[in-house]
Amino acid sequence: MRAPAPMPDCPRPPAARARADAGWRRVPLRRLLLVLVAMAIIAALPFVDWAGLGMALAAADPYWLAMAVIANLAVFPLWVWQWRLLALPGRDVGWPVMAEIVALTAAAKTTLSSIGGGASAVALLVARGELTLIGATSLLAMDQLLVGIAKLAVLALALSIAPLPAPVFTAALVFAALVAALLAALTVLAFGPARLAGIVARRRRLGAWLGNMLGHVSVGLATMRSPQRAALTLALALVKKFTEVAAALAIQLACGIAPSPAAAILSVAAVSLTTAIPVIPGNIGTYAATVFLVYEGLGIPAAPALAAGLLQHGAMLIPSLAIGYGAVALSRLGAGGAAAGEAAQETEQDPA
Repeated sequence: MRAPAPMPDCPRPPAARARADAGWRRVPLRRLLLVLVAMAIIAALPFVDWAGLGMALAAADPYWLAMAVIANLAVFPLWVWQWRLLALPGRDVGWPVMAEIVALTAAAKTTLSSIGGGASAVALLVARGELTLIGATSLLAMDQLLVGIAKLAVLALALSIAPLPAPVFTAALVFAALVAALLAALTVLAFGPARLAGIVARRRRLGAWLGNMLGHVSVGLATMRSPQRAALTLALALVKKFTEVAAALAIQLACGIAPSPAAAILSVAAVSLTTAIPVIPGNIGTYAATVFLVYEGLGIPAAPALAAGLLQHGAMLIPSLAIGYGAVALSRLGAGGAAAGEAAQETEQDPA
């Protein structure tokens, strides 16, 4: 008997191929990066001097650790002030309300990611700050621009101290290009709404809607047209970033590392690049590893360098989580008290 002829290869129908491709596309890049980072951390664990790291952490000076936490706490009133200025003149958000918004945003950024924190910030600015959706989005866009400029300032200062490795320098150039593109886009939207509205008005169906939206975006970016407010918000962004440098110096002193402003600036500059892409919640692992690599490259022994990276990150996380979840607790207590007051009033009015 003859062997049966092999079945010819049947190509998958287009619909099946589309479903398979869509399945791959549905796998978030963030999850893949999380897996890769976790694998890298696990692979590095056997090479860690755990005894030396434990001794370095145990020997850390609590006074300077507290100074680092206080330095990071000082960022929050500056952040609140900055966002109040960015919300003007469309909405004058009070200090307590904006402080609550900033605290909850900080907790969301630490617990989720920068993307999750940004989405939470927009929702909070609309719900509690009573901004429009366009106004809240415009505020967040200006905030990200200021954050980018402050990071570039630290990177430029680091470059003046020591030449950056080629990959780091390339990453810095890419980051600078992204910040420049954001600045150009926001400048056009802030200063050219009338011209843009005239262009889009030629489209009969969408012209009126787009022109109206561009007008609202321009109102939301009003701070960019105010030299005084723009300069003050930029100054606050720079002070916030260099407060991180002060915290890094305090961590050096806590770990027994000879204090070096240059090393602190280099570590903050490197962290500014490695945390620019929001991949891991709270930048767990990447933050400490970046500080460790910078300090080890400067000749600092591995144990105190790794301890400095862990403690520097912890000194940043603790204020964010404490203030954020403290705000949540106070908000719930306030809501519970209001509900109890309403129940007591109803009881008084209807004693039966």
